[in-house]
Amino acid sequence: MKMPRLLLFASGQLNSIGGIQRSYQFLVNYLVNRGWSVDIFGFAEGLPTTPSLKELAYDFESSVSVHIIPSSVDNKDLYSYVVDNVSNENYDVGLVVNSSPKALPFLAYLSNFNIPSVYSMRGSPYFCLYYLWRCRVIFDLPFKVADAVHLLLPSYKNIFDPAEHAKIKTIPSQIEPATSFASPDQPNADGRYKVIYSGRLSFEKQLQYLILAFSSLAEEFSNWDLQIIGNGPLEEKLKKQAQACGFADRIEWMSVDNTEAMYELYPKAHLKVLPSEYEGCPMALREAMAHGLPVIAYDTCSGSNEIIEHDIDGLLATANEPIGGLASAMKSLMNDSKRRVDLGKKGIEKAAQYLPEPINKEWESLLLSAIDRKKKVLNNNSELMQAKYLLGELLKEGAYSSAMLFKKNEELYQSYRQEFLTIYGHDLFDERYYLEKYLDVKESGQDPLLHYISKGWRDGYNPSPLFDNEKYRIRYMKQNESDICPLYHFYTVGAFEGSFPIAVDDRYFERWPGRKPKNEYSIIEDLSVRFESR
Repeated sequence: MKMPRLLLFASGQLNSIGGIQRSYQFLVNYLVNRGWSVDIFGFAEGLPTTPSLKELAYDFESSVSVHIIPSSVDNKDLYSYVVDNVSNENYDVGLVVNSSPKALPFLAYLSNFNIPSVYSMRGSPYFCLYYLWRCRVIFDLPFKVADAVHLLLPSYKNIFDPAEHAKIKTIPSQIEPATSFASPDQPNADGRYKVIYSGRLSFEKQLQYLILAFSSLAEEFSNWDLQIIGNGPLEEKLKKQAQACGFADRIEWMSVDNTEAMYELYPKAHLKVLPSEYEGCPMALREAMAHGLPVIAYDTCSGSNEIIEHDIDGLLATANEPIGGLASAMKSLMNDSKRRVDLGKKGIEKAAQYLPEPINKEWESLLLSAIDRKKKVLNNNSELMQAKYLLGELLKEGAYSSAMLFKKNEELYQSYRQEFLTIYGHDLFDERYYLEKYLDVKESGQDPLLHYISKGWRDGYNPSPLFDNEKYRIRYMKQNESDICPLYHFYTVGAFEGSFPIAVDDRYFERWPGRKPKNEYSIIEDLSVRFESR
């Protein structure tokens, strides 16, 4: 029997180590050894379009074909590049692994060439929506267009309507089995103990909290050190923070370029801490558990909080007090060698659930199910046709990564039409800010301005970082104006009586400095600009 041919559109830099890249190696080599034919299209900074397999971070079977998409291909040209460079050689199924809008041109290619498709989101959908997608309507497109969907953990289905669950399958990522194990109760040869972090040095990992928590414990636990393994955009900033904390000589920085090197470091550690805000299905956490290390993560961290059973195979620190909560959890284990051993042993049992063979079998089953579903689901399904049409329009405009489309409740709009048309298009309502600040609005798919004027302002939702509802109301509005939306009041009354917008006291522009207006807010410039209606 002829085995299927897979076209894999891969995210992540294929010449760099990482959990996603490692999972490709596990799955692709398994499929090839089962008789599948596999072609990979992906990204790798600095490599030619047809690299040698030896130039990639992980080894693939020699029959695997790899094509690198040049970094010069920007988002608006990505679809046409794929059409021009992927030869339609009777692929049986396509797999798109990408948690961002960059997945859309790949899925459009598979759809337009009638190739069964699987979409894989490698992260918590909640946080992918929060950080990577502009709005819910666009976020939903891959889940509507694909023939089958992969998510990493069971709870990740909850963001979707139960009616959509039928084609969603949850499969965790694989980890390499450990061959040596930590002794978390025994010091190393130098008589010292080690807390380790391994992973990317980026904002979502929240390493500033780990450095501060360790610093608060360093004097009491003078025979413990912190080892930070990885690289990323915050490396220099974090090193400066470590220098300022007073215990920089006990914080070691390392970088490794392969999993084997990392597996040599786990047995020399005594405690693993992953202080991330969010994760998908963290490989580094499960690898540490496989080596018998006790692990700590935050109780609100997606992925981590679904893997760790608190006080059974690890600890979940309270995120309400990120520094104190983390320090408290670390201290409890640094003080108790027996507890470290017990948690480490349970961690080994938990990690056995993530070995490659059974997970690869589930993946093969999912790919085959997409082929079968394609045969059964009619392409003239109205919802599917609408999703494909919208996707096509976004690609035509080159706007799939920046478009913001919303569900507009027509009855609600008619009730608040005056407020909507007054505020729409002006500087003090920032759709992007509103959706990122109030994720429940983005998750719902509602029009953010309509949400703000109908209920958001009453719930304390500010329209932009430049306008604080409550401060404006207290300073400029009268008691009998309590039912008026503050921003509507500003544009209809306040601006003409000498009122000024009052900025929100948060750190939005510290986190996103590129979004800070170059000039001070000007009511004259704001009111003089006219925008086309939606």
